[in-house]
Amino acid sequence: MPLYTITTQTGVLTPEAKRELAADLTAFHSEYAALPKNWVHIVFQDYPQGNGFTG
Repeated sequence: MPLYTITTQTGVLTPEAKRELAADLTAFHSEYAALPKNWVHIVFQDYPQGNGFTG
């Protein structure tokens, strides 16, 4: 079963944005791999501001 982990800073994605992203990613993977949608698992992990850095 595929597992997607999406990590973002707290507050970047609203609950609605998370639902939409999860639905879109689930639909894409299900269609691409010809798997039932309930096989796709998505976990959102948020980290507090100041605890992630780029460059």
